[in-house]
Amino acid sequence: SLVNEFTHKASLVLNNSAVNKKRISEGKLAANGLLLRDAGNSLPDFPKLDSLYNINFGCFVEMPVERGIALLTGMQIVEVPSSTGHLDVDYPVWAKVALDALDKYGGLYIHIKGPDEPSHDGDFKKKKEIIQTIDKFFFGSFLSKFNPDDFILCVAADHCTPCALKAHTANPVPILVAGGNIKPDSSMCFSEKAAKRGSLGELSGQQVLPLLVKYSKL
Repeated sequence: SLVNEFTHKASLVLNNSAVNKKRISEGKLAANGLLLRDAGNSLPDFPKLDSLYNINFGCFVEMPVERGIALLTGMQIVEVPSSTGHLDVDYPVWAKVALDALDKYGGLYIHIKGPDEPSHDGDFKKKKEIIQTIDKFFFGSFLSKFNPDDFILCVAADHCTPCALKAHTANPVPILVAGGNIKPDSSMCFSEKAAKRGSLGELSGQQVLPLLVKYSKL
């Protein structure tokens, strides 16, 4: 199969890699294989978002998977600046890039990976720290220049990754929608517990974008 052929050829490349030869000479383990996840042999036939909603979408993402989804659905890629390794430096820069992109696109999908990694490590303290850093340095910078009357803002997670399990689960994630002519409900914080009492109820992923487009026209 295509996957087996790719995996075999990848192992041959890795075996002849100068990096691996150097690692072996230093007594370190070599990277001798690639683990493939959810591989396929054809592209899914996704509808183009601009034709569905008559809105041109941009996509501001860190990871190749989300980048691929963006391209398949007709979004334009907004390049993420290279990371400095310091989130308090990176996030304000990313916020400015996102704000600038809103001048060009009618909708912008932003995907920030940070909290997922410590979740898989079971490090809840680090996860909390990264969420707080995103809140302070990305959203703090973004919202300071963001006019909520002009936009609809949606904040959510793409999946749940409990630190206790160190893995993705199908549990519902909180979602926040604000801006435009949306009237706030009684929710005072952003959490799973608070979202259960929110006015939106439980939504499926397919319901979110049509809902946001509807709110944008209020």
